[in-house]
Amino acid sequence: MQKSIKLLGLLLFAQVLLALGVILNQPGLQARSVDEPLFSGFDMDAVERLTIADADGSEVVLERAGEGWQLPALEGFPAETAKVEGLLRRLRDLAVGAPVATSTAALERFRVDAERFERRIRIEGGSDEPQTLYLGTASGTRSVHARSSKEQAVYLVDMAVYHAPAAIEDWLDKDVLQFPSEDVTAIRGGGLDLRREAAEDEKALVWRWSEDEPIDQEAADDLANRLARLRIAEVLGREEKPDFGLDSPVVELVLERRDQEALTYRLGKLAHGDGYTLQVSNRPEYFRLPNYAAKSIIDAAKRDTLLAKEDPEEAAAEGA
Repeated sequence: MQKSIKLLGLLLFAQVLLALGVILNQPGLQARSVDEPLFSGFDMDAVERLTIADADGSEVVLERAGEGWQLPALEGFPAETAKVEGLLRRLRDLAVGAPVATSTAALERFRVDAERFERRIRIEGGSDEPQTLYLGTASGTRSVHARSSKEQAVYLVDMAVYHAPAAIEDWLDKDVLQFPSEDVTAIRGGGLDLRREAAEDEKALVWRWSEDEPIDQEAADDLANRLARLRIAEVLGREEKPDFGLDSPVVELVLERRDQEALTYRLGKLAHGDGYTLQVSNRPEYFRLPNYAAKSIIDAAKRDTLLAKEDPEEAAAEGA
């Protein structure tokens, strides 16, 4: 009887060892060493294309274009290169240890299944074949469950889904219109005729009005800065539409620049939705500006804002 029990015990132990061996030898389920890269041999400089999708069906494609990145859905509009490079560094540096789970049911539970995920990031280039990373449920504020499409194992990685947004607006180079405000030499239009010239001592530049009106130098600098440092909110496309409000623009100004082409700015109030439409002559797109940015330009471009205010003490002295 005791021999039978021992024999059965040995058989059970052998079955456990066999089952464990089968599990560990399944593709993608081998144990990893601590801090091993999730993507071995990942070369971020060789990545040519990223496709990011979320659970709601939104998707954005980012393509390398020379030294930067672009958005094919917006006819090659520039993406924010620093943000794309930051995501690539995160992907390169993703390190894993022991898997959290390996079962098919766990993939659905942690939302890293091929059909159920919080983020799906497809990486083309940077390795022999495209790779896909699934990001799922969060674990704390800086960790998320993740899985490579080449594995069944689920890991906790130092990343968050907000590092990989799937909306085009989140990847726009919103500074695409910017240039040094010191390059502005004149601002004309809408009743304005400002020019920047050397002061009498030739040690500085000052603003002058063609009508020899006294100019508030800080106000003129502020207008030049606001136009040169504009940040867009959204790309509205390349086709002008009636509701852009540009048939009767609220502001139309020409900026002359040192050793560069002059720029024409047209600003119109959107008929539907929030904000204003902006069109700049050196870009084919129409942009949306938020209300606060557009109104600050409208106010800064007013004649009354730019004319120097009479000093009350000087006015009183003259009247005495």
